[in-house]
Amino acid sequence: MRIDYYFVDLVHVGKRQRHLDASNVKELAESMKRIGLQTPITVRIVPSTTDPVTGEVVHDVPVLIAGLHRLEAAKLLGWETIDSFTLDVTEAEAELWEISENLHRADLTELERAGQTTRWIELTESGAKVEAESAENKPAQLGPVSETCNVGGRGNTGGINAAARALGITRQEAQRAVKIAAITEPAKEAAVAAGLDKNQSALLKVAAEPVEKQVAKVAELVETKATQKRERTWSSRPEDVDRRRKKFKNSMRDVVSDLPPNSVRRELKNWMIGFGLSDMLKE
Repeated sequence: MRIDYYFVDLVHVGKRQRHLDASNVKELAESMKRIGLQTPITVRIVPSTTDPVTGEVVHDVPVLIAGLHRLEAAKLLGWETIDSFTLDVTEAEAELWEISENLHRADLTELERAGQTTRWIELTESGAKVEAESAENKPAQLGPVSETCNVGGRGNTGGINAAARALGITRQEAQRAVKIAAITEPAKEAAVAAGLDKNQSALLKVAAEPVEKQVAKVAELVETKATQKRERTWSSRPEDVDRRRKKFKNSMRDVVSDLPPNSVRRELKNWMIGFGLSDMLKE
């Protein structure tokens, strides 16, 4: 690995594991404006590729591995060049490096985290290897990545067990990630639209359904959540409180006369709490 600098407009981004967050770019740009770039981006050099704008074949292209938000922040600040670590790695190794950085960030949704964990497992099962810097060597502008790891294929240390060790998670967490990642794309899109992509429990319920029922399960979970919210709202309406008070008074007529004197107060309090009328205890 060596440190170079490249023109920001010449760094090829390509397909990313993580979507760009405009608010994060703005915050990072403010930090970089004050204290500069604390951690260079990471790229690899591709001998030749096609320019996505002109369609022409270009050579020795720096392709981004990690640091999309830093790169975009540099563009936002009007920087012409940016410092970069340059790695001599394969495409699979570069993808593992990117995933390693992303998985140790707190702002991933459960759906994104599951997808990237599963992709790591797929890559390591195919025999890819990666060497990532340990957390203590990462400055503040970049979240810590996994400790140096060297994982092989299924016959060696690949698969779920190897991913769990390399990523610092339990085998159960890795297995849950694989289940969530297997949700159909339409169901994933529905979950994101419904705001369930951060809810691991809900995603596992969707994953447990047959593929043809997963979208419907998302809709069911959304309706259940909405119903619970309505019930919580209704329970505090004045008309609902009055209804419970009347029900309470009618019920008490039938039981108070049968209670021994020394237990009337205790039973009365329990009834009031049971009917959601604990506020009457102050009356």
